[in-house]
Amino acid sequence: MGGDSILKACLGLCKLREPLDDYQEKVMTTSLLRNSPANNLDFRREEAIARLMRFLAVPGVTGHEKAIGQDVVDTLIEAKVPRQAIVFDDANKEIPLPTETGNLIVNLPGTRSGARRMFMTHLDTVPLCAGAEPIRKGNRIVAAGPTALGGDNRTGVACLVNLAATLIERRSEPSAPIVGKWKS
Repeated sequence: MGGDSILKACLGLCKLREPLDDYQEKVMTTSLLRNSPANNLDFRREEAIARLMRFLAVPGVTGHEKAIGQDVVDTLIEAKVPRQAIVFDDANKEIPLPTETGNLIVNLPGTRSGARRMFMTHLDTVPLCAGAEPIRKGNRIVAAGPTALGGDNRTGVACLVNLAATLIERRSEPSAPIVGKWKS
């Protein structure tokens, strides 16, 4: 899976909203992607949406990311990411803000040599998202009640999990080493 395919897999979650906003449309229609073999990537849209819905429902405001971190680990293991590739660091012990967990890091060795690529997102959401219950309304995902949805940054969380799952599923295709980091 080349760099274009990785970019396409990450941007696939942008297709969850219709229509795309101007920025997403511009990114998705650049000549890099328009003329790329990545356009043939078998993107598992419903699995990606299910993961996003799952993560949107998990609590995890700033400082309280343990539950979402564990759910990401469980989902990665379900996607057959080797357990030994998944670790939490102890960065939470080095910062002044009290937090429940460190950063979640996944190292995938790749199937060919090459520069290691790193993809990063954050686990927490703002307090307005506490108690969010995501529901689908047509092509949109919205909060069922008065809370904010938590798309910032559960979309990023789901994107990286989807990327790792796609890379594991397509191990037979060439891919450089990848590091995924979910920042607490």
